[in-house]
Amino acid sequence: AIKYRSPDVEQLLQSRKVSYLRIPEQCGLQEEVELLRGELKMIGKTGVQAVVLDISHNYTLSQAQDLAGYSHQFHAITPCLALIDGLRKHALAVLPGLELDLVISPYVGSFPKDLPGFPLERMLYGSEYFIFQEQYQSLAKETRTISDQANKILLTFGGTDPQNITLKILRALAHLQNESLEVRVIVGPAFSQDLVAEITRLMSCSDHRVEIIRSPESIARHMAWCDVAISSTGLTKYELAVMGVPSIQLSIDSAHEEMSKEFMTQGTAIHLGVHSQVSESQVAAALIDLIHNPSLRKEMSVYGKRLLDGLGASRIASKLKEISHARK
Repeated sequence: AIKYRSPDVEQLLQSRKVSYLRIPEQCGLQEEVELLRGELKMIGKTGVQAVVLDISHNYTLSQAQDLAGYSHQFHAITPCLALIDGLRKHALAVLPGLELDLVISPYVGSFPKDLPGFPLERMLYGSEYFIFQEQYQSLAKETRTISDQANKILLTFGGTDPQNITLKILRALAHLQNESLEVRVIVGPAFSQDLVAEITRLMSCSDHRVEIIRSPESIARHMAWCDVAISSTGLTKYELAVMGVPSIQLSIDSAHEEMSKEFMTQGTAIHLGVHSQVSESQVAAALIDLIHNPSLRKEMSVYGKRLLDGLGASRIASKLKEISHARK
């Protein structure tokens, strides 16, 4: 079931021929349960082994008083109810009354919470449990070659880029007049028409070779292609790290900057700060320094591959099966 519009996720599900249900965004948690009641009964009859909730965001926190009943509805029809929890103030597992069998927080900087009566062995914390698509699992095993001179640059800022960070980076690349770069720009499925038009205009007048990649099912192969990536500090930073891609990161706001602090201590990326406080010239200077420093890029690549191995989904699946079989 999908509540919030996510073209990337829906595109992936459709390509895998996985059925899904769209839930109206205006539904509260109780309304959502009512809407899903028929689905829950059907699921219960099929003997599903586990239900995984990925609901840790601001809206759910605003509905905290309804979460206990929400989890109870799901727990009644499955031997294993798991929650992918958020970091810090986005954590839900600490709220009272939740009926959970497994808590997963697959991020750098996450650690077991004090949940009275909840066994420690049913808390999976840390980046070893980060979930990757299959493409990343296979490509992550390949050895990355670090070029002396880096000239292949990937720009990726999510499926929407509402802050138009892509435009700032394209303008920053214009400062690199003494470089000859190949640039791939990922244009997400929810980019506005105005944003795409301006990206196209900047591309047409660039001194570099710029190519637009529209709504790819996966950007793993583009990560494999590039020497350096510039991206926002969302979950993409984990994908870049597991691929061994040195990257320059910008946060969309102070909240994302705060949640990325622990990750940025791992040495896999250079964080410039909140995008609105970073100038085009600062981006250009950071990129020039990185593309001309192969030893630093090699170090960043090694740190990324040490941090992540791409096997998080397998570890989680094994734990889900273990709990499910134990409760039957």
